[in-house]
Amino acid sequence: MSAPSKPHGLLIMLLALALLLVLLGIPLWLYRDAWIGADAAADGSRPVWWPLLSLAAAGLLAYGLYRLLKKQGLLTGLERVLRWGAPPPRLPDADAPAPPAPWAGLERVAQRWRERPAQQRPHWLLLCGAPEAVRQAAPALAKQPWLETDGMVLIDASAAPPPDGWRRLRGRWQAPADAVIALLPQAGDAAALAERAEQLAIASGWTLPITLCQRAPDDAGPGIAGRPLPALPANADGWAAQARAWADQLPLRGIPRHSGVAAQPFLLRCSQWLEREAHTLAEAWQRWRGGLGTAPAFTALALATWPADVRLWSGAVSQGFAFAPRRRSSLWQRRLAGLIGALCLFWLAGMLASAYQNHGLIAEAQATIDAQPKTATLNSALQLQRLLEKLEARQRHGAPWSARFGLNRDAALLERLRPHYARAIGQAMIAPARSHWARQLQALNQTPSTELSTDPARTEQAYQALKAYLTLDQPARAEPAFLAAQLTAQDDGGFSPALRRAMAQFYAERLAGQPGWRMAADPALAQASRQTLIGQLGRQQADDARYQQILAEAAAKYPPQTLAALLPGQDLRGLWRSEASLPGVFTRKAWDEHLRAALADAHRRQGSAGDWVLNAGEAGLADQPSAGKALDAALRQRYFTDYTRAWQQFLNAVSWQSEAKLAANAQQLQVYADPQRSPLRALMTVVRDNARAGERADSIGANLVDKAQALLGKNDASAPAIEKGDAAPLAQSFGPLLRLLEERQDGSNLSLQRYLERVAATRLKLQQVAAAPDPDAAARALAQAVFQGKGGELTEGRDYAAQLAASLGEDWQGLGQHLFLQPLNQSWHTLLQPAAASLNQLWDQSIVRPWQASFAGRYPFHRSDADASLPELGRFLHPSDGLVQQFVRQQLGGVLEQQGDQWSPDPAAAQALRFDLNFLNELNRLSRLSSLLYAQGDAGIRFELKPIASVGLAETRLQLDQQRLHYFNQVESWQAVSRPGDSLKAGSSLQWQSVDAGLRQTLDHPGRWGVLRLLEQAKREQIDRSSWQLSWALPDGHQARYQLRSEAGAGPLALLQLIQFQLPTRIFIVEPGKPPAAAKQARRPQP
Repeated sequence: MSAPSKPHGLLIMLLALALLLVLLGIPLWLYRDAWIGADAAADGSRPVWWPLLSLAAAGLLAYGLYRLLKKQGLLTGLERVLRWGAPPPRLPDADAPAPPAPWAGLERVAQRWRERPAQQRPHWLLLCGAPEAVRQAAPALAKQPWLETDGMVLIDASAAPPPDGWRRLRGRWQAPADAVIALLPQAGDAAALAERAEQLAIASGWTLPITLCQRAPDDAGPGIAGRPLPALPANADGWAAQARAWADQLPLRGIPRHSGVAAQPFLLRCSQWLEREAHTLAEAWQRWRGGLGTAPAFTALALATWPADVRLWSGAVSQGFAFAPRRRSSLWQRRLAGLIGALCLFWLAGMLASAYQNHGLIAEAQATIDAQPKTATLNSALQLQRLLEKLEARQRHGAPWSARFGLNRDAALLERLRPHYARAIGQAMIAPARSHWARQLQALNQTPSTELSTDPARTEQAYQALKAYLTLDQPARAEPAFLAAQLTAQDDGGFSPALRRAMAQFYAERLAGQPGWRMAADPALAQASRQTLIGQLGRQQADDARYQQILAEAAAKYPPQTLAALLPGQDLRGLWRSEASLPGVFTRKAWDEHLRAALADAHRRQGSAGDWVLNAGEAGLADQPSAGKALDAALRQRYFTDYTRAWQQFLNAVSWQSEAKLAANAQQLQVYADPQRSPLRALMTVVRDNARAGERADSIGANLVDKAQALLGKNDASAPAIEKGDAAPLAQSFGPLLRLLEERQDGSNLSLQRYLERVAATRLKLQQVAAAPDPDAAARALAQAVFQGKGGELTEGRDYAAQLAASLGEDWQGLGQHLFLQPLNQSWHTLLQPAAASLNQLWDQSIVRPWQASFAGRYPFHRSDADASLPELGRFLHPSDGLVQQFVRQQLGGVLEQQGDQWSPDPAAAQALRFDLNFLNELNRLSRLSSLLYAQGDAGIRFELKPIASVGLAETRLQLDQQRLHYFNQVESWQAVSRPGDSLKAGSSLQWQSVDAGLRQTLDHPGRWGVLRLLEQAKREQIDRSSWQLSWALPDGHQARYQLRSEAGAGPLALLQLIQFQLPTRIFIVEPGKPPAAAKQARRPQP
């Protein structure tokens, strides 16, 4: 087959190229926006994987065209066309060395071989063996190492390699040959031949099909025979079997099957020879196979007499040409290729997953954009905001790995969505707020300055409105917290406040980074508002800037002071605890050395930089000088206000370290009350010294004169008065503390010295208890004295500390509670807590057990027919001499206070003890019942009853302790009743007569508690605070109804609280298993 002509081949190549370009251009054009990033959103009707499939189809088509054109030989025409315009080949220089003569023509043969179609290419065979064997088999190769014949090219592999090596024998990407013919002249040359074949495979880099050509005996005559081997035998026996099978086949091929065909004696003689030499040949072939490093792609056997007709060799080994040569590679090369292939597959899968996910995100973004109404609402803006938050989170933390692989479009989506979000949020939230601020500023400009000066709150609101209004004009100055608060304040009530606040915060945080969101302000409105606000806020801002600058300069020289730094030499461990620190600028040292002069010269200092809201590039009013004396006085007053606040915060933060052990508490109080080592006295001295900051010398002298005149009883009314606010600016705020250190002239006995005396007395009591032979018994005795109101020094000391702490006022409340009251309260807690269990036991023995012995199994305390004794109940509940009241007064008089008929814990005792709430509730219930039941001395309750007419009833007779209420359809009237009545005929019953039946009786309850049983079965409905309606359901379906009116409280109905009443078994809640605290050793060493 001849090659196609140049014009014909060129036309086919141009058509194929045009088709390929069209297939590539269609998806690129349809998805041009998605490819180049101009439009981040894709149409939902055209999935994003279609471009990938189109490209894959185009690639497959291009590969198919290449294979087809190459098979048809049309690429030869293209190559020639491409060479038409190429410059002619450069002639070698005269001095250049000429290529080796043996291989001079083989390059042209290889070029012609590459240009021919695949079906018309001749076979290239490498003859491998010893040089003598190659010369004997193919004498024509003695002149040059290659020989071209019809349909075949023979190459002498034993010759010197070509200039480019065996790898590029037919080209860079081509196998060097189609097969290798290994020439084995004798059986003894098998190992050497295998070594030559292996070296040839290594040098060529390819594994080629090998045909082992065994030299036939010379007497066999000319000829060649071949036998393919699909699988190599594993041993010599396998080779011998192959030889015998071949020997059996050769006669069949050598004998003619029909007349006219000559016999082939070569095959017959070779068959006989193989039969004889089968064993010897098998061993030689096995040695040859063992010498090969790797298994060849295909192996065939051949027998030929040397020299042989080379034209017959191609036919003998043609069956091996169906097995293509393969590149020779090592294990690591194959593993690397497999790894690269796996990575490619993984990357392809990742790209498909990424394309799917990013397509969904793009489609979601496009749908959100398409759903935006012409007039944006907060809901539409919220949808865009949520999508932006999602994309920003993916950018901040990284998109999921399955959404990457080079196809992530988050950045482009953000750029696409932000303009739509700015339009939506601008219309829905920003524009209404901006209009509101503009109206607010216009109203400000129209308001007289005199009216604004009396309304500072309105001025401040206008300033914030101007700042928010200008922030939209200057996004770089945006303060997210401020702007979000201003936007949230403009709530129209049509949206969730939480969502509105979140949307405002989202917008405010991103405004500074988006200059394109700028909303230009009205210059005239802004300038007019500035001028108005400058006149109102300028002085205040200037003074504040000066004040802060002065404090900042002083803070660099005077560091913060801790409690230990203020009290050098004092051991505060185990007494006080504080994490706070006092700013160094608020000490007397800072005032005397720096701040006095700095604040006095404040009016001469230059102000700080102006406010950008008010200045707008001009000199702000903060730089204008204020009136000297007025400014100094204002700053001085502000400093002492901050001075007082700083000391209050510092001292109120000091807390007392509580000790649960009696001995340790005593040691604490010993150090606390020591005249020489008391940290409280040292602290109060430091407070007094620092409270004199700002006092003038004439003020100190005047105080001394006043004290002297007070001692002499004289008072000079003509002496000039000095205003305390100017002479001693801290006297009023620190006054409650300073009065504790002075001799009081107002008759009050509250002083630090007396307080320390109370602390010392309490300490002595605690030490006496700790030193007693039985500390626990001594602690219980002292605690019981406190319970009974006989606490003595303990009670007086705690009450004195509470009174002193209260005198300090609310501003020093923390100081009074922690440093004055808590040390003595702790003593109460240490003593009272261990004695609580003993008092619980005393309550159980003296009250609970007798109560249970008297009322167990008796009504109303239990559901029983037996009634409880009223005199016995009075023995427990009588208000004056009842056992319960006597116990409370005698044993708990020091910790419980009676207010009317109610008992409440003493505040100090409530801090030290945990009262059982059930005990307090039940005690107060019994107290109220005893006050009601024994109001006149003896047990009795007076009340009134009135029958009420009922449908179907003609007569009712109610008997209560022989007191009868008879009703026979007459006028209803009230009748007085007393309870209890006749003790000899106690009981209750109800008789009735209906309109259709005679007189019947029910609800018969004999006994002293019969009335209470009757009231328990009634249905009770309260009419007002003193009246109830009682109704009893009768067996015949009727109801007997009465009205009850009490003289006090609920009357007899109050006794219903006694039904199944259980007396509390404990007074205090005591932790089980807690050891006594009095006998424990102190953690703080004895000083």
